[in-house]
Amino acid sequence: PLDVAAALDLRTGESVFHAVCVHREDGMPVQLEDRYVNPRAVPQFGAQDFTRMQPSEYLVRNVPFDQLEHVVDAVLPTAEQARLLDMAGGDPCLLLTRRTWSRGMPVTLVRCLHPGSRYRLGSRIRADGHPLVG
Repeated sequence: PLDVAAALDLRTGESVFHAVCVHREDGMPVQLEDRYVNPRAVPQFGAQDFTRMQPSEYLVRNVPFDQLEHVVDAVLPTAEQARLLDMAGGDPCLLLTRRTWSRGMPVTLVRCLHPGSRYRLGSRIRADGHPLVG
């Protein structure tokens, strides 16, 4: 898709890795992950066995990111998304769109869709940007 190519600095028609995962908690779907990965940044991504390790875990272990962008939107799911998340089509969702970069190169674009009734978003950040400890 054109928006994916633009987000990952790829030319139209250039290959991209794509992975879709449904994450469950106690058997209940809580997240639909729709991930695109730049093959120039992670050429070995497509050769991985993701039945043993989640795509996000693989990326964190193998491609350290130095920039991260989060955008949160309230959306209504498509019929297919609602089916995968086992929810009524008219129920709202939170959509977290994340992009990461490593050494200035876009690595991944992921859209994480969460049923609004099964997700809560929050954070705690130090004003000086240093990690919280304890």
